[in-house]
This record gives sequence, structure tokens and C-alpha cells, in this order.
Amino acid sequence: MNKIKKVLYIIAGSIALGLGMIGIVVRGIPTTPFLLLTLFCWSRSSQRLTAWLQSKYFYKKFLHNYVSTRSMTLKQKLIIQVLASTMMVISFILINILVVRVILVICFLIHNYIFFFKIPTYRSEQIEHQKSVEEIGKPDSVTGL
Repeated sequence: MNKIKKVLYIIAGSIALGLGMIGIVVRGIPTTPFLLLTLFCWSRSSQRLTAWLQSKYFYKKFLHNYVSTRSMTLKQKLIIQVLASTMMVISFILINILVVRVILVICFLIHNYIFFFKIPTYRSEQIEHQKSVEEIGKPDSVTGL
């Protein structure tokens, strides 16, 4: 990969990380999509930044389950659905341009289709079970065994 492309990925990932961090604090700004974008950009440009991101608490809280299982809990799906739908409805009401409204409706339909039909829903107990199975295979942090 050429150096310019690598730098652009790092910059885009850093901006997305900043927006994701704002989303942790400010309700209404989604966190997970920005962190996914950060992971995407940094995984294409820097193994060190990717490893750093994966070691952080917010990665484990917002992304680890999705990245490892390619699924979400019902609670995660509902929170994202409510926030995204609310933002789209507010935008639809406030913007009086037909083309933009049509684009919003199309985005809303695609978003709901993906969430309901493409992303599997796991119960939190299944994810907890998977975490415990993963922990069994890892070496003890104290003894290294």
C-alpha cells in the first residue's frame, strides 16, 4: 500500500474514533458505526493502531461481540434502531426537499432490512457463554499457564 493511502486511512480512522468517543458521551450520536469505521481504516493501515484499539474498554464494550460473532444482542439492536430511526424521522420532518426525503426513506428501509434480516440476534446469555468458553482457552494472566 502506498504511503499516501496509508496516511489517509489513519487520518480517517482517527476522525471516526473522535466522533465515536463523542457518541459515548452525547446521546443521539451513534458510537458503534464510527468505531467500526475506525477499525476498518486502521486495519488497512496500521497493525499497531488496530491492536491498540482492540485493547481498549470501549472496543470490548461496543464492538468485540459484533466483530467476533457477527451478531448483536436484541438490546443493542433496539438501541441502535431507536436512535437511528429517531434521527431519520427528525431529518425527514425538518428537511423539505423531496430528493433528500426520498433518500432518507430509502436509507431507513435499507437500515431496517439489514438489522432485521441480515444481522443475527443473539441472546446475551449466548454471548456470555461464548466469552466463558474463550476465557477457558486463554492462559492465566498471573501464572501464564
